[in-house]
Amino acid sequence: MRRLICVASCLATVLALAVPASAQSYWVRHSSFYVEVMGSGGVASVNFEQLVTEKVAMRVGLGGGLGWFEEQVVAPATVSYLVGDRNSFLELGAGVAFVAVPDDANPDDLLYDDPDSHVAGTAILGYRYQGDWGLFMRLAFTPLVNSEGFVPMGGAALGYSF
Repeated sequence: MRRLICVASCLATVLALAVPASAQSYWVRHSSFYVEVMGSGGVASVNFEQLVTEKVAMRVGLGGGLGWFEEQVVAPATVSYLVGDRNSFLELGAGVAFVAVPDDANPDDLLYDDPDSHVAGTAILGYRYQGDWGLFMRLAFTPLVNSEGFVPMGGAALGYSF
């Protein structure tokens, strides 16, 4: 669990340092904070995302089961490329999801079938909307690949861009 917190802290630091590198048009909001349901962060996750260029976004999050699959904590970290302009985008991304599973976890309470803590690969293919007034929405196919194989998932996100 300490490794998971350390990795998430390092990724958040990288995102914070990337802010000066961004050079977007005036209407683009650089940062987003959102909640995602059934995405690469598990049943529910809270996420922070930073645009590092006009078309590239980096995201870190923390999620898990939210009462259903309580045994796992999932921390996704992704990089996305945005195709489109102004407010509507096709989002193409990839990254990793750190899945922390306690040693005494009940196999029936696991979101993913792997009973050990692990790192899973993840991807993003979806539609993204970022409104001029801060509304952030995304609907995406967000599969995971772990030692058990391919886990198809889809996620919906809603939040605020600033």
